Amino acid sequence: MQIKALGGFMERRGGELRLALRTTLAGLATFALAELLQLPQGYWAVLTSVIIMQGSVGGSLKAGIDRLIGSFAGAIWGVAVTLAIPHHGIPALGLALVVALGPLALVSALKPSFRIAPVTAIIVLLSTSSLQADPVPYAVDRVLEIGLGCIVGAIVAHRSGASVARLADCVAPGLLVAQGIGRFGNWWNQELFGKPTDLPWGLEIDPQNRPIDFVDQATFHPTFLYEALWCFAAAGVLLLIERRFRGRIRPGGLFALYVLIYSAGRLWIETLRIDPSHEIGGVRLNVFVAATAIVLSAAFFVVWQRRWKRGGTATPAKVETMAVPKGR
Repeated sequence: MQIKALGGFMERRGGELRLALRTTLAGLATFALAELLQLPQGYWAVLTSVIIMQGSVGGSLKAGIDRLIGSFAGAIWGVAVTLAIPHHGIPALGLALVVALGPLALVSALKPSFRIAPVTAIIVLLSTSSLQADPVPYAVDRVLEIGLGCIVGAIVAHRSGASVARLADCVAPGLLVAQGIGRFGNWWNQELFGKPTDLPWGLEIDPQNRPIDFVDQATFHPTFLYEALWCFAAAGVLLLIERRFRGRIRPGGLFALYVLIYSAGRLWIETLRIDPSHEIGGVRLNVFVAATAIVLSAAFFVVWQRRWKRGGTATPAKVETMAVPKGR
């Protein structure tokens, strides 16, 4: 009787099961490629590929709330898997990845409000196991990691019948929420804080974690908190923009705005940070990277909008989800 019921469930939910399997395989394949390429923070690649796979079109305030609920659920599950499965070696970490991602991918396929849950679960699981990036190749490595995730996620999403541009628009708010949640790990590790400050919200840092030039200072700017709050606010702004200008922004344009808004926040936050970094003319390298991203994303958005022929690519009014072709 139970076997028959299980068979009936699989027949009714075949599309969702296939989507869950694709998402899990995309995450696992990206993880394997990141390890093969010896990327120092490969979890960014896995995170990006899963975000792309979990996307759907039609963001709204309710969708934003749903993503927040999914984020907390994914965080709880990620902590549970991290504590339950030792993952000090590569094979064990791969197993933990499957256990963390597989069930949540299925749940999010059955209940779209949990679509962001696999993202936060991966942040919790893989951020505790990734290697520390050296300051010199840090920027290049991050581009490679996110680029790898985009490539794998886009390939699998495209084969599933999805519009990659629309998926990118949809995942932009969720990506900001995930980035904001991930920053709270810096608080536990007492890292990536800013200059000394006597403001009421200054962060107290243990003497052993203070930079040698500021060992006599007790409180510092919690720059990771500034970035987290900026990310959460930016996610809300993107949802409001999508709702207010729905149908008037070309698919892919909202993602360009995500890059623009996030980089604007990162620009001023970088001026407060005091952790080791490459510098050009006494200015942190990441300041130049953020400024470049602002200019390029703004230019892309303007050109992308001007070249849009709305007659053939207008955004539908209804909410879309990733298509799962039959027979695959």
